[in-house]
Amino acid sequence: MSLSNTLTIDWQQLLIAIMRNCALLILMPLGFAALLTVINRSTKTRLARWWPRSQIVIGGLGTIIHELSHALFCFIFNHQITDMQLLNRNLNDSNDHSLGHVEHRYRSGRLWPTIGNFWIGLAPIFGCSAAILGLTWLLARNTFQTWLTFAEEPI
Repeated sequence: MSLSNTLTIDWQQLLIAIMRNCALLILMPLGFAALLTVINRSTKTRLARWWPRSQIVIGGLGTIIHELSHALFCFIFNHQITDMQLLNRNLNDSNDHSLGHVEHRYRSGRLWPTIGNFWIGLAPIFGCSAAILGLTWLLARNTFQTWLTFAEEPI
């Protein structure tokens, strides 16, 4: 038996596997992010119609944690923060109606700060997750313990 007979490739099956993996790794997260964006915008619009300051009251703590996460990663990756607003309490003065922002700059051409742009963008995922874990540990120890048990044995 020759080597060429044992290494036959089913190109159609390979192409299907590649397309499935791309869908799982790229399209599903993008679809999920799009769905969350639609839900977020709809919720903000309804809250603003109900009471304009409700966004600040309901989303204030999350916004502060979100912006502090960006700022912390700016510090880690040696970016200079040029402007920061943890919570914009006057939404009428803001052009984009954002609840907060962190503006930063860095010296281009250096690898570490350039890589930092990616991580600064993702920082709220880590910061908000840590805040949720910390608040759960502080306020709901039984739930926190259940999460730890599930993390150790997810079955």
